Amino acid sequence: MVNPAQAFKIASLIGLNATLDILGPAGIYAVSVYGRALAGPLLGILAAWTLAPLLLSGIFFSRRSVR
Repeated sequence: MVNPAQAFKIASLIGLNATLDILGPAGIYAVSVYGRALAGPLLGILAAWTLAPLLLSGIFFSRRSVR
């Protein structure tokens, strides 16, 4: 789930109202355990993968002195 490509693939399948059975046993398990509530955490993971590098680079470059 921490892999952004996998998170996007599962979130897009949920958004299309497709069954996650096409992902195999992992998809069937995810549907049986989490159901449609899985979309929220997946979108959160994707947001973290986007915002974390932006925030870290902002901190890094703001501390750098310009010469």
